[in-house]
Amino acid sequence: RDGHFRMLLEEFVRAFQKTCIAKVRKGYRLSHKVLTKGAASIATRLELDVKSDRPFAVQLEWPSNRLSTRGGCHKLDPRVSLEVLKDGASFNASQTQLRRDATLSNVRVDLPGASGTYVVNVRAE
Repeated sequence: RDGHFRMLLEEFVRAFQKTCIAKVRKGYRLSHKVLTKGAASIATRLELDVKSDRPFAVQLEWPSNRLSTRGGCHKLDPRVSLEVLKDGASFNASQTQLRRDATLSNVRVDLPGASGTYVVNVRAE
């Protein structure tokens, strides 16, 4: 219930292939939107209204290799770009910039925070 559990180091090593630590911020909320299912490519533009001046992130996620192969699909290897615009400023990230990690299943843009409307451009193929 409290999010804590215990296990021996030996159990952990046998049970998990890798460990990732997420960026967690107290009091933050997660919003999500499914952009498409089953399409070979996507190019879309979204608007995001932010009411706080606190830093935040925009992240695009796709099924990991483990989930896609378990679901009977081919290993996904998309070329993805994510651009966030506000008042003429552009913040970018692309999956091709991060190809050194073959297990990567997301691309993320961390923003300094400022209330207002942000435009999010997503391209994936």
